Amino acid sequence: MLICKFALLHDAVPINPFTNWGYFLDDLVDRDLVRRANNNMIIRADELWVFGPISNGVLFEIQLAMQLGKAVRFFSVGPRYQDILPLRADAIEFEADVESSKESAALIERLAMQGADRSQATTKTHEDR
Repeated sequence: MLICKFALLHDAVPINPFTNWGYFLDDLVDRDLVRRANNNMIIRADELWVFGPISNGVLFEIQLAMQLGKAVRFFSVGPRYQDILPLRADAIEFEADVESSKESAALIERLAMQGADRSQATTKTHEDR
């Protein structure tokens, strides 16, 4: 809920697959259908915000957003709203099973090549209002 609060207070609409349809709709439909719906949300979004360590699924979402030319911004997470902070590309974290993958290394390399310093992204903070 803190991430949704963060998005709303930054004039963004939080779109979170688990909020929209739980964990794969409790397998009431084929998981690929849920994945396609999630991809359609990314296609329609202006940009992708990533919070916390990157899983395999989130890594795919990042790759899709980048292929579509969308901005991807990274944020830390924590137990309090104040713990959500923009992250530079060199500070993003991956889940253990993703960290050693060549896809994560390729993402870091691509972000570095783009000069993707996410901490420099222009964002209004709640205190700026």
